[in-house]
Amino acid sequence: MRIAFFSDSYHPYVSGVVRSLEITTRRLEDLGHEVWVIAPRYPGAGRDEGRIRRMPSLPVSLPNGFRLAVPRLGYLASWMEKVGFDLIHSHSPFLLGSVAFRASRRLGLPLVFTHHTLYDQYVHYAGYLGTLLRPLVIRHVLKYADRCAAVVCPSEDVRRVLSERGLRARMEVIPTGLDPTDYEPPASGVFPEGLGNAPGTPVCLYVGRLGAEKNLDLLLRAFAVTTRRVPGARLVLVGDGPFRGRLEELSVRMGLGGVVTFAGLCTRERVKSWYASADIFLFASQTETQGLVILEAMAAGLPVAAVEASGVREVVRHGVDGFLVSPDPDTLGNAAAGILTEPQLRKTMAEAAKARAREFSAAAMTGRLLSLYRTVQPSAR
Repeated sequence: MRIAFFSDSYHPYVSGVVRSLEITTRRLEDLGHEVWVIAPRYPGAGRDEGRIRRMPSLPVSLPNGFRLAVPRLGYLASWMEKVGFDLIHSHSPFLLGSVAFRASRRLGLPLVFTHHTLYDQYVHYAGYLGTLLRPLVIRHVLKYADRCAAVVCPSEDVRRVLSERGLRARMEVIPTGLDPTDYEPPASGVFPEGLGNAPGTPVCLYVGRLGAEKNLDLLLRAFAVTTRRVPGARLVLVGDGPFRGRLEELSVRMGLGGVVTFAGLCTRERVKSWYASADIFLFASQTETQGLVILEAMAAGLPVAAVEASGVREVVRHGVDGFLVSPDPDTLGNAAAGILTEPQLRKTMAEAAKARAREFSAAAMTGRLLSLYRTVQPSAR
């Protein structure tokens, strides 16, 4: 099968959507399918490489180098017709997603759309216009999704939200999978890098964007509660974003400046080393559609202390491989401390976390995606 992925972001940009595309593309190609990615062009990333077609793009005042693609439907449609695609899979309902829709109509190809993000939860990046934009964004996404052959939802929570908002299109819940063996810690053990403390120091880890929607001020306050019960505990935040400066200031004001490390953006290998270095994964976001980083942490054997919220509750099993609690610093901080101060509990939850991650293998999730692809192709009807 020859598949065209359309996305408004791709490497070198870093995000959960990009990670999902990377995992899914690799697995589909391992199975003998041909995947082409149509994405924005980034400075230093070249024009076209391999099976990636880069569209001209413009910089915008958003964090981490996000760019807006300039659609070129005429060029793409002509090129796609020559290549001979079987299906188009859109990973955005906006710029290149709109091009994907028009290309599907022009070429008579089925269009599948993955609703990766609760887009209306990010309108705060538009400043004072955010409140006005939210209903418009919801309406646009629903209209787009309703015109697709099928909508992939990363979690049951996303399916429920879309259903409640009136989406009529076919929906299938298919999370992004991963290869759990990629995150198994090395047998020799790895200790925190650059923390300047001895092996055995309790380490809490967060991986992801440092943005307001991730509820990281609550996470810092929760960690302050943890340190009262677990003296010497450290917190590492891996990632970057517009909230970083505020978080750094907040950590200093709270007296946590010496025990909180902002690791910044890291390579995949370095992220894996942080997973291997930590004792638990701390998470406070309430806007996740799946929480792929949580699955990665669990695959690495990390119990999770998280706010019970969409996406997260479909991965973490309360009391089994972690704790899901209310969005309250004391409750979240004490949940983390409870895991850190009970070695046997941490060990039991670590094993359960790894077993849970295996249920979300890339092989199984990609198999479900291929089954969906086959049902929307005209020849399969």
